[in-house]
Amino acid sequence: MEKLLEQTLGYRERLSKSPGVRPSADGLPAQCYLVIFDRRAEKPGWSERLKWIAGDDVTVVGC
Repeated sequence: MEKLLEQTLGYRERLSKSPGVRPSADGLPAQCYLVIFDRRAEKPGWSERLKWIAGDDVTVVGC
């Protein structure tokens, strides 16, 4: 999971330097979201799969 978070923050850093991208109101790059889809054939119920983990830099959404 740590590698995924590092990769997502790297994308945010590169995107924040792109022309036309405006930073958030506090001057920081926009909030990032990492969405992880459960692609297993035998999935647990939605109550177990749905996750929303808000972090300082990245919000992880599991579904």
